[in-house]
Amino acid sequence: MWRDGKFIINGIVYEWCAKVYDEPSEYGINNGRVSKLEIRKNNRAVLNYDRGWDIKPDNDADIERIYRCIMCMFDTKFQATIKNLAKMMHAVADDCDTITDSCKHINEQPTTEDTLNDMLTLCESIKNTTEEVYDSVGELVSDLYDNLSLS
Repeated sequence: MWRDGKFIINGIVYEWCAKVYDEPSEYGINNGRVSKLEIRKNNRAVLNYDRGWDIKPDNDADIERIYRCIMCMFDTKFQATIKNLAKMMHAVADDCDTITDSCKHINEQPTTEDTLNDMLTLCESIKNTTEEVYDSVGELVSDLYDNLSLS
């Protein structure tokens, strides 16, 4: 399937089009789903991949950022990581809701040791989930700058 779009950075228009498959391919960039990609700056090709690199950009930070954004849109590993992060964030939000409900309950009734232990357990759960999210974000950033580089 062909996809296309444009970015505008500092008033400069960058247009792109990509041929993206449902599954990764040996012909894709980094063995991924994108088998063809062209980025044009002011209507001139500045990056082109057609089952191999034809044009690589000349150390242009804007083109590198655009390339990374496009690859992130279609990279299966990146998308799976984002979905996992979303699940973890939902778990944190659920834990926070539970703590809020517990706090309301504590205000309505005398505090017991069991209630405090329940709250400490929830706090520990939030801490652990937050650390998992932090680690996953670190891996995601690493993927963006290592695995999705122009190579």
